[in-house]
Amino acid sequence: MYLCEGSLRAFRKSFYKTVRFPDKSADDAYPFLLLDDPTKFKSVKKAKIHYRLPLTINDFISQQVRYSKSISIHEDNFGSEITNKYFVINRRDKFMGIARSFIATPFWTIMYLLFEIIAKIFILYSAKETNARWKVLKSTRI
Repeated sequence: MYLCEGSLRAFRKSFYKTVRFPDKSADDAYPFLLLDDPTKFKSVKKAKIHYRLPLTINDFISQQVRYSKSISIHEDNFGSEITNKYFVINRRDKFMGIARSFIATPFWTIMYLLFEIIAKIFILYSAKETNARWKVLKSTRI
């Protein structure tokens, strides 16, 4: 599911014609969650993607707030059983991912974790309701 991110996905024409986004949706994972059989989702190893991560702290925090809100939006559309199945990563896997990252790049892992804490504070104090349109993150545009 985490590979079904906006800049990393393409659809078969037959599937895309059937997708109808609701007024309130977080579009990155929505098509994945629509699939009656998630094994139909395929990864293309030779695909080339040009994507820029947020370059500013404001854009990073906005992106993290968006991701955080998308879970509750998907719960509204699909129910908590589905979102828990695909969005929840167990603590052991999270810890192992952080440990591997720290071994490879300790400075950037610490920086990421600090920015995550800042983003979580913003998430706590941001408005709970969101509409279907997200603010465009200027620093991610190529």
